[in-house]
Amino acid sequence: MKKDINKAEQLWQNWEERQQRIEKLLGTSAESTRVIQQEKYDFMRMGLYRLSGQPNEKEKFYLNAIRLVTNNLQKKLYPNRFVRLLHQIKTNLYDKPMHLRRFQQQKDASLDLLRQRFKTLGLSSYSGKLENYLDHESNLVAIPMTTQLTDKRTLDVSVQLEKDKTGEYHFRGYQATVLRDGQIESTHAFGADTIVKAQEAVNLLSGRPVLQSYETADGLVAQKWIQFDLNVKTGTDQYKTREFHHAYSLEKSLSEVLPKIGLTGANKKDMVYELQQGNQIAYEARPPISETLYLEANPANRSVLIRDQNKQPVSVETLVARKEDAQKMRVDNTLTLVKSKESDKEQSQTFGIG
Repeated sequence: MKKDINKAEQLWQNWEERQQRIEKLLGTSAESTRVIQQEKYDFMRMGLYRLSGQPNEKEKFYLNAIRLVTNNLQKKLYPNRFVRLLHQIKTNLYDKPMHLRRFQQQKDASLDLLRQRFKTLGLSSYSGKLENYLDHESNLVAIPMTTQLTDKRTLDVSVQLEKDKTGEYHFRGYQATVLRDGQIESTHAFGADTIVKAQEAVNLLSGRPVLQSYETADGLVAQKWIQFDLNVKTGTDQYKTREFHHAYSLEKSLSEVLPKIGLTGANKKDMVYELQQGNQIAYEARPPISETLYLEANPANRSVLIRDQNKQPVSVETLVARKEDAQKMRVDNTLTLVKSKESDKEQSQTFGIG
């Protein structure tokens, strides 16, 4: 859930940071003091326009303090009562509605861009949270999301947004963390320019490769496989990423492997698509193997990786050998059973049984 943020307190803190930057730039002369007072007055009253609608109990205290400071600044900046009255009329009839209208337009524009970004990253179901987080007073925003995965795992995603100088929010990346039984299994920070979708992030954090399209320096569209090395980190929240740009035909690899492991009649195009997304394909091997096998793309070796029912890598040769051993055992058992029946028949004839 979203932490209850005191927007009025955040407004005050934002001003203090802004004031330090201005004083560093202008100094503390009498002329610069006047400029800073005017800047503070405009900054605070604009904030009051935004926050005076439905403040919570924690915000009311800060808002009252900000109103008091703003009123005192107004008297200093506009000491003439008549001029101050004209200014108050202008702020109420023009400045306030104009600022609120621009603020809403800016917020709507940010929401449209961010919703589109969420959609491309497979996070559309979380778009409803956006409006609650764009409060304008926070320069950095983190939106937490949690999704239940299989095998007692969960995916925690924290989307980072940042406000620019114009007040518009921009996507700055997301942190994806896979947890098992509440304990962190793997985590990685994806930057602002990432095209890795949430489901692809899960697959990457599970050690599987994902096929991505990208634009070359010549403006052409090319493809590459990316895969995390979960044993090597290049930073606190960054795994080493391996890239494979070579030509690699998954469909050809599948055509070579599937008949050997007894998987026939499968739709190879659908399988290729799933493997390119980094998904793992499970299927029940036919007798005599009779176990669940898992297929994954393996661009490092230009092949298809097979895992056994314990999720351990297993070669095609090993599976073929198992199949042959199982078939041989079945034949031997059949021959033994036949011989046993023939022996019983001979004995029944010898002793006149039956």
